[in-house]
Amino acid sequence: MARIGRGASAFRDVTRRATPGSIRRIMRRSRFEASEESSRGRNGDGGTGRRFEWAEPLASFVQTIPLIALIPFFVFPLPIQAEDWVEPSIAKSAPAPSALEVLAPISSNEKIAPFALAIDDLGRLFALDRENDVILRSGEKGWVTFSAGAQGGRRLAIIVGLAALGPDLFALDPVELTLYRFDLDGRLKTPISLRPGLLSRGIETVDAVDFIMTKSGELLLLDRGGRRLLLFDRFGAFVTDLASGATGAERFRSPLELTQDGAGEVYVLDAAARKVRRFSRQGESRPSWSYDDGLSDKVSRGSHIAATPWGQVIVASGDGAWLRVFSSDGDLLRHEEFEDRAGFVVSELVAGPDSVLYLAQPERGDVGRLGLNYPSVVSAPHR
Repeated sequence: MARIGRGASAFRDVTRRATPGSIRRIMRRSRFEASEESSRGRNGDGGTGRRFEWAEPLASFVQTIPLIALIPFFVFPLPIQAEDWVEPSIAKSAPAPSALEVLAPISSNEKIAPFALAIDDLGRLFALDRENDVILRSGEKGWVTFSAGAQGGRRLAIIVGLAALGPDLFALDPVELTLYRFDLDGRLKTPISLRPGLLSRGIETVDAVDFIMTKSGELLLLDRGGRRLLLFDRFGAFVTDLASGATGAERFRSPLELTQDGAGEVYVLDAAARKVRRFSRQGESRPSWSYDDGLSDKVSRGSHIAATPWGQVIVASGDGAWLRVFSSDGDLLRHEEFEDRAGFVVSELVAGPDSVLYLAQPERGDVGRLGLNYPSVVSAPHR
């Protein structure tokens, strides 16, 4: 047992200091010492041979281990433990945009009516085309059909919104309260019905106007009529109403849209109150803030909201005539007006990882683009 103990201790010492060069030196030294001890024993000089008993097997064992298998243990650090993780404060570190640039829209040679938008982690843009009842995906040569309504009849005509998460695209039917999931090739996976979970909790009527998929794969559904923010798990089971604990001025009045930033913070646009309601990634309610200071005479046909990956919140008018950039805490960073856009209906606004805002313009038949120019490089957080 003493010999085994010495060998194990030596092996631990080898791996603790191991590098490709040090392993080769240890192997050469082990062979030399083993040979020397063996010679002493054969020459009758009192050698015990104990080193030989563990050194040569150790050298042979190290030889059989591919160096590539050992390298990860020495090069890469240990994973961060849960107690060491700190939620990043992204919004406060992001600078205010120095300018907004009107870019060329994404259009099509065919007649389309982009109504709902979604953008995935790779920067690919998806649009629900109400004109043809299909979902489109942007490509190098313009729009291509991602998923056709033929998979479910005319179902895509009543989709309320789109959301991308990982390799999948999600669409919500607000009438049937069904969540549809498509893979990268546009094939429809098994639909998830939300109604059974709601009925089990006594919720019979839901006025679904918008939804998002959280970073954890859960569903957040905005119920305008019920003034609720309904949380479902990844299997479609109803969990709770995140807005149920709000009181007084913090209660929803007429929530219209919701979005999330790169850190998972959730923002709800309450148009009637002219406020943005906030929720943490864990679903905790945070102080709301007004987006309409000094704009009451210019607010037109509703508003839209989007959040950048690095935690800035964009609020725009329903016709795209004005746009405001805020920090996550509601500090106004920039106000911009586009007088020549008055009269054009914008149905949705999303922010991409490339510092570009996309505006769905169904009446114009294209997706407008606005570039956020920053004084310094802003890197999106890791997802």
